[in-house]
Amino acid sequence: MTIAFYLRLSEADGDLGIDGKDESNSIENQRMLLHHYIEARDDLAGEIIEYVDDGYSGTNFNRPAFKRMIEDAKKGKIQVIIVKDLSRLGRDYVVAGDYIEQIFPLLQVRFIAANNGYDSAGHADGNVGFDLAVSNLINTFYSRDLSKKIKAANKIRWKKGISTSGHAPFGYLKSPDEKGKFVVDPEAGKIVRFIFDKALEGKNTKEIAFLLNENHYPTPWVYNQSKKNWRLAEPVTAENERLWEIPMVCRVLRKYDYTGAMVMGRKRSLTVGARKGKSQPESEWIIVEGVHEPIVTHEEFEQANMVIRQKKQRDYVIVQNYPLKGKVRCGNCRKCLYYEATTYKEYFVCRHGKQVGRYSKCCTEEYSVKHIEEVVLRALRELLAILEWLGVKAGEQAKLQMKATKKRQKSLSEELDKLKAEKIRQYEFYADGIITREQYIRKKSDLNDFMEKLESDCKVRGEEFDHQSELWETASNMNAIAKKFAGEQKLSRPMVEAFIENVYIYDPSRIEIIFLHEDEIAKLIASLNGRKVTGEE
Repeated sequence: MTIAFYLRLSEADGDLGIDGKDESNSIENQRMLLHHYIEARDDLAGEIIEYVDDGYSGTNFNRPAFKRMIEDAKKGKIQVIIVKDLSRLGRDYVVAGDYIEQIFPLLQVRFIAANNGYDSAGHADGNVGFDLAVSNLINTFYSRDLSKKIKAANKIRWKKGISTSGHAPFGYLKSPDEKGKFVVDPEAGKIVRFIFDKALEGKNTKEIAFLLNENHYPTPWVYNQSKKNWRLAEPVTAENERLWEIPMVCRVLRKYDYTGAMVMGRKRSLTVGARKGKSQPESEWIIVEGVHEPIVTHEEFEQANMVIRQKKQRDYVIVQNYPLKGKVRCGNCRKCLYYEATTYKEYFVCRHGKQVGRYSKCCTEEYSVKHIEEVVLRALRELLAILEWLGVKAGEQAKLQMKATKKRQKSLSEELDKLKAEKIRQYEFYADGIITREQYIRKKSDLNDFMEKLESDCKVRGEEFDHQSELWETASNMNAIAKKFAGEQKLSRPMVEAFIENVYIYDPSRIEIIFLHEDEIAKLIASLNGRKVTGEE
């Protein structure tokens, strides 16, 4: 039996010693409570796996450890999930109820909320019961009420010039002496000042970006990475291409905070616990002047902003839909290529390479959308043919192996039954005085050794059967997907989403296609070659 401990602590909950919060909500105390709980239960013995979401709201189920736990449960790796109480699972009573009443029973996973006294093993119908449903509902209302109180308290702090942001703007550091205040960062502050100075000299944003790269000034992402501030680092772009671009310069020039003002409320969460927010109009921002040391004066800020070309906002939105949307990337910088459609042509181009110029190694040629789609379609047709053949062959082989393994398991089971009967027979001989005690003990020991060997063999055969069953299921799925899109004459969005992870274009003659399901395909090929594939291959 494998038991999962799910431990969660939101940023709002805090931790031991912070604002007088109850220590029982800390991760360590949740862990201790769950260990004590299973030690007192004879029916809960087995391997323990921990899944910890530290700093994640209970109203949002899009948490990394929680998602990983559910995936493991789907794969049959977990038989029991235990939480300290229902609020640790989640504070949205509808979603939490769905997991308890629908998903966990479907996955055949036993769910326990220790402090609520709930154990799904005692609820055969899967219903949570009235008490737990009420507790669940209270958790939701508590979270919403807490969110409102936090927002109200934050607004009061903002009006006093106290920041509640988790980080300072680029060019500043969080003050070590005053909570919620900023001080100028000597290194990054010089870069911000350089940008404004060049703008005041009349340089446009493209020229400023060029000068920043020429002087090897790090971008905010690169700078934060060098200071081990990983939350503000940018992980996608290739390191040698993390260069200044026009939008980065614009963001610095538009940031009113550099005049010494505290600006808060730029974004607002639409739902409780959401980690992303919606941008708010400037009229909704809370601005307090003269809170921290300015990097530029108000006059310099206004004058520098005149170099930014103000684009007229469209009163309509152009929706661009094409099969490879979001999938085509530059092979050098790894950024998504820009899609452009005119009256005469459709093409992809690396906007990063165009903006950065000679400091980038990206190819700045225009790639025909039609040509790229034709290349991808040809590659997909070849893949579909391979998958269909592989699905049939690997599926047939897995089915034969499953049959042979099942036969061997039955044979081993019959042998074990015979040995168990023999043990009873030997005991009867000893009880009737036909053999001595020493003879009985020796015979019993030999039989136990043989039975242990057979049981071990049975376990191995069971694992083999599970592996073969998984292969057969994978082969069937691959075959079904391949058949679904076989014969397609044109690249479609569903086809792309089913098979393509990314398309990397290095230059017109070099295109790399990364397919989905590569691990599954490798396993099927390995099974036909008579070997297993591990996660490290």
